[in-house]
Amino acid sequence: MQRTFKSKIDRSYQMILWFFLLMTLYGFWMRAVGLAVCCLIISVFLLESLLKTDYVITSNGEIMIRSGLFPRQRIDIKQIREVKIVNSVNIAYALSADRILIMTQDKNIAISPLNQKDFIRDLRKFNHNIRVSD
Repeated sequence: MQRTFKSKIDRSYQMILWFFLLMTLYGFWMRAVGLAVCCLIISVFLLESLLKTDYVITSNGEIMIRSGLFPRQRIDIKQIREVKIVNSVNIAYALSADRILIMTQDKNIAISPLNQKDFIRDLRKFNHNIRVSD
């Protein structure tokens, strides 16, 4: 069983992407090449994250976290101690402020699966000892 969960996307993330795309066009229009190139690079990074952020629960009991150009993360589900539902805007493998904080012995990673309840239910199939808190 391998299941892929897409990331939830906040409207604010979409607005930031549109802002940088419009600033790229404005920079080229006004012949401000430095501004245009900087905004274009940021736009590509944001677009890459928008298109390629997902969370895969593999059949061997791991979560594979992919988000644009960020390095991929793997978490052994058996190592998860707690899953906490949080609202945060810190930099993470998430495109939404509505997140799940996955806590293991070694690290904490915030993600934003579109369907949090199904995601947590699938995690608990591999590890019944995961605590869930709000």
